[in-house]
Amino acid sequence: MRNYVKAEFYKLSRRKYPWVVLGEALFLESLLMLGFLLIGSSRIVFYDGMTNLLPLLALGLLAPLLTCDMVFADQYKNGTLKNEVSYGLNRGKIYWGKLLAQTALSLLLCVVMMGYYVGMCFLLLGHDPMEDVLALQIVGCALASALPLWLGVQALCCAMFFFCRSDVLGAFGAMAVLWGLSVALFIAGGMAGDTGAGAMLRAIQTYLPNNVLADVMNLSAPDWSLCAKAWLVGAAWWAVSFFQGEYAAWGTVLGLVPDSQEQALFFTLSLGAAAALLGVTAGSLVSLLYLALRFRLHGDGTVPRLYRQSPPARGKGETRR
Repeated sequence: MRNYVKAEFYKLSRRKYPWVVLGEALFLESLLMLGFLLIGSSRIVFYDGMTNLLPLLALGLLAPLLTCDMVFADQYKNGTLKNEVSYGLNRGKIYWGKLLAQTALSLLLCVVMMGYYVGMCFLLLGHDPMEDVLALQIVGCALASALPLWLGVQALCCAMFFFCRSDVLGAFGAMAVLWGLSVALFIAGGMAGDTGAGAMLRAIQTYLPNNVLADVMNLSAPDWSLCAKAWLVGAAWWAVSFFQGEYAAWGTVLGLVPDSQEQALFFTLSLGAAAALLGVTAGSLVSLLYLALRFRLHGDGTVPRLYRQSPPARGKGETRR
């Protein structure tokens, strides 16, 4: 598997496509920073530059289309996929390898673009220590919440590229599932009105990746309960998309051979529910780790002014460390 992923990255490094996309993204970030500087560093500070990242998180739902296209590279159209199969690679291994390569490429591009933008904000914009800390907390929480949603959509795109014999159809299929399901639930919930079924449909709609990401983009303070919800949704979408893609590529679901497509769907949804539980657990652990580290480094957030105004301590157990 490692050699297969390395081979995929070797092919990527020989193509102009990823480098052009990365160059254009960095150029657009530079233009955005130039606009901030023209407005004036006294009016646009580090806090503003960082929080302006939040609306751009929506692009993470579209970026998997590019990374899938970069890795898959019209293999059905060019007939190169059958060459890999004839070489002795099973389709399950090919599917795993391409998903891992796409995910690694997405994370790598995200780190480079985020590092470049944050570096420019830190070096070129004005600073306020209190606001800088708040901006880093908000953006950190937003990225921790958006990451599992992006990975869930990445798995969906990879599955659709295997389902469809055309990269274009695969891209349209992924977007139709993602946004078409949201529209369908919205219409069905509206038609059902204030009934129990309508309330259930509207509740389901709030757990779609694009709707959860909309809540993340509106953060004005860290919300780690939303982070746990995002990990639940992202893990469920990743599992359902991955196992359906595995069934399309190899005819198995987690190594099991279903008797029918209905049984494969049942296995997939069951595993998706299990993944949702694991996801919300992981999100809760991420939140707990952040709060524990914050308390360890900064205490409970009580400012020195409140300590000075508080009554004297009655014993060593009440004194501030």
